[in-house]
Amino acid sequence: MLAVMLTGALLALFGQTYQTGADVYELFLGWALLTLPWVAACRFSPCWGLWLLLTNLSALFFSGWSDHIGPFSWIFSSRFGLTAWALPFALNAIAYVAVEALFRSKVPGFDARWLGRAAMTAAMGFATANVIILIINLWDSDTPKLLTPLMFIAASAGLFVYAFWRKDELFPFAVLGLAWVIVTATALSRAMIEAKAGIAGVLVVAVYIIAAAAGAAKGIAFIGKLWKVEQAEA
Repeated sequence: MLAVMLTGALLALFGQTYQTGADVYELFLGWALLTLPWVAACRFSPCWGLWLLLTNLSALFFSGWSDHIGPFSWIFSSRFGLTAWALPFALNAIAYVAVEALFRSKVPGFDARWLGRAAMTAAMGFATANVIILIINLWDSDTPKLLTPLMFIAASAGLFVYAFWRKDELFPFAVLGLAWVIVTATALSRAMIEAKAGIAGVLVVAVYIIAAAAGAAKGIAFIGKLWKVEQAEA
């Protein structure tokens, strides 16, 4: 793990010394690619977590600085209604599926529950951010943005079905509840702004957030009780 961290320092020193002109995302991408063999060999969950962090930073910097996502520009482009942050979402969604499969298979290095949770939270976080960007810019654009909400709904539905089928942890429902409260509260806030509701709109949004959060908590508690009843009957 020390070697993985020192590799980044050496790459930064090399770039500063020889003025390679590389972008920041290239530093993190090269860092992740060069250290992948070590990460795979050490079979240590924190090391895999560090590696996932590097890939996320690379995707974040690339998405923030580039208007065209290289060979993926035909997918992640405005004509399909996707923002550049759809790329980090896709990477984390794939990472979650892979980590979850390896965790279920008891592969060494993936025995920590937090690793899958981190990938899942990152994926839903980027999906939520994409929808928020869409809501903020919805009235300022003539281009229909259908894939962004569909992506968010599909990710939410898939995670809900999988977590309900596994019946082993409530954490995914907490992530889903938070994501939907944020998205719906953002949509309501935008509607209040368009309606010029003023202070009344602020109160409406505040009451909604309290009610939605309480409803989400009640829903998660109900699912937990339902699982306990099913286990008792079995």
